[in-house]
Amino acid sequence: MVLRFLSQPVRRAAFLPVLLVAAALPLIAGCMTGHPGREVARRAIARWEDRRSAPADSLRMMLTHSDAHVRLAAARAAGLIGRPEAVAPLLQVLEDPSVTVRSAALFSLGLLGGERAVAALDTAARDPRPAVRQAALRGLAQAEGGGPALLQAALSATGEEAAAAWDGLRNRFGEVERGALVAAIDTTLAHTPAKVRWRILRCAEVVPDSSLIPVLTQDIHAQDAQVRVHALRALARQHGPVALEAALEAAADRGRFHGRERSRVDIALCRALGSLGGAALAAHRDDDTGSAAQVADILIAAADDRDPHVAETALSAMAACVEGLSLPPEAAAREGLLPPWRIRMLRAAVRQLESPHPGVRREAVGAWANLRGAGCAAELARLADIDQPVIAAAALAAIARIHPDPVPLLMGPATGAAVHPAAAPRDQARRSPLVRMAALEGLASVLQDRPDALPAGLPRDRLRRAVEDAFC
Repeated sequence: MVLRFLSQPVRRAAFLPVLLVAAALPLIAGCMTGHPGREVARRAIARWEDRRSAPADSLRMMLTHSDAHVRLAAARAAGLIGRPEAVAPLLQVLEDPSVTVRSAALFSLGLLGGERAVAALDTAARDPRPAVRQAALRGLAQAEGGGPALLQAALSATGEEAAAAWDGLRNRFGEVERGALVAAIDTTLAHTPAKVRWRILRCAEVVPDSSLIPVLTQDIHAQDAQVRVHALRALARQHGPVALEAALEAAADRGRFHGRERSRVDIALCRALGSLGGAALAAHRDDDTGSAAQVADILIAAADDRDPHVAETALSAMAACVEGLSLPPEAAAREGLLPPWRIRMLRAAVRQLESPHPGVRREAVGAWANLRGAGCAAELARLADIDQPVIAAAALAAIARIHPDPVPLLMGPATGAAVHPAAAPRDQARRSPLVRMAALEGLASVLQDRPDALPAGLPRDRLRRAVEDAFC
């Protein structure tokens, strides 16, 4: 009868899911009966992770459990809990028949650290199995003292293992002799695929060295956006006109990128110019030519970009590259006394004060203040009293840097009181934590960097204690 029932196509199609479930039930039951204590053990391990505590004997027992799923959970938990006494049983787990369990134990050994753990990880980094080698390299990235082993692996490994080694060196570069790391970057950078090269460039960011500029320059024209971004970031950590020239060259052919990749490249370029462009601008105080004009042109165009993240970065770079460039006192009253490139960037920043994006307006306030100097003091005081906390906070930070009499303007928001009795204060904005923090940080910077701007007769010690108490 059943066969005759199933021979009819429609009924067979309707009944097939029921048959599949019925057939699967014995298999599920068999799996459950085969590992009756698995879920109980894993729940116990999860509780140990939550509490960051585990009985040593129980943890050791879980690491040698007959079920690989339990051993895996225990191997992970041993590192997350942070029990140094778990190093010895984890070393035994390195002989586990499951490569997955062994890999988890290697990562946990990295979290626990110590000489024995580093030695075991170094040995495992040369294991014939790729999965074990990569797990060992990820463990060395976490282990204090793992830097030398990672450097050795970075020089000899290829593919995914080279990427893991250079990733780890970014964390542990302080444990490697600086000259050896610079030499490793120099010798390997040009001969690696993009997925490894951008990781090497990340290491070049943390060990700036002028000898690396030639190899960094090779990657500013890279067709891979990730490589170019990190090449520009590494160049931004250098100094001198050669590094600036390289960054300006990178601006010439970035048109090959589109969408998000173009934005990432433009952001990295703007940051590099913000770091490197100050020297060029200082050398062209009275004209708008050469590298100063190029820096200004790129940042002005980026400030008008449709992507608000690019515009924010460009405005921030404008503020950074003129930081420390003094202005004649007469320029506060006459904008025409500013260098031409400065006037052009200043007007670009003022345009962005009307941007629909709060982040762009915030950076525009900072750029405007740095570019115009004391000439925009009155406008900054007005912006500090508006009911937009982001803009008010940016104005207060700028007031602390360039206003000739900053303390009265900062004291009001710092205490939540009105600055000018005749003004109509925006109480809600003044009580904003963002605005109050900006005012307090501004007072602290005035006390430290501009003591000559403090009003005569002001009890400085009392003001300093008030600021310190607020931060505590």
